[in-house]
Amino acid sequence: SEEEVRKLKEAISIYDSSVHTGSDIFDTVICQKKIYCEKHGISFTALADGKAFGFMTASHLYALLLNALDNAIEAVDRLSSPDQKVVLLSARRERDRVVLEVANYYSGVFDPDQPDTVKADRSRHGYGLKSMRYIVKQYQGTLTLETEDDMFTLTAVIPVPEAPPA
Repeated sequence: SEEEVRKLKEAISIYDSSVHTGSDIFDTVICQKKIYCEKHGISFTALADGKAFGFMTASHLYALLLNALDNAIEAVDRLSSPDQKVVLLSARRERDRVVLEVANYYSGVFDPDQPDTVKADRSRHGYGLKSMRYIVKQYQGTLTLETEDDMFTLTAVIPVPEAPPA
């Protein structure tokens, strides 16, 4: 039946969505978000060297990655143009630092110095960005938010700790 074929295709897409970045946390979050995006007409591209972020605690890495992607996906979910329903993730090592970038289209006014939640219940939302800034600061890194035309980019740059002498 058509229903059985649909369920089979959905099950296959879950297995096709397997990701191997070198980090279980990256793999899990990317796979989860990829499946959500496929179901909601969002183009999601992820190029990630998860192993490069291995010095971060699991909870910090999970919260940083999840908040960044949730914010991007929520922003494009609100857009009406299918061509703008795009989220890009890049996570890589550059010499003595790691760089996490999440880019997406957005609409409206955005003040990078004082971003605000768009959710109705303001008392229970708006903590994601504060959390990301706190996490990045714990590793002596920087978090920047930039907008150009209709694109929003979040960039976290974190120095890689030196390995202790053997």
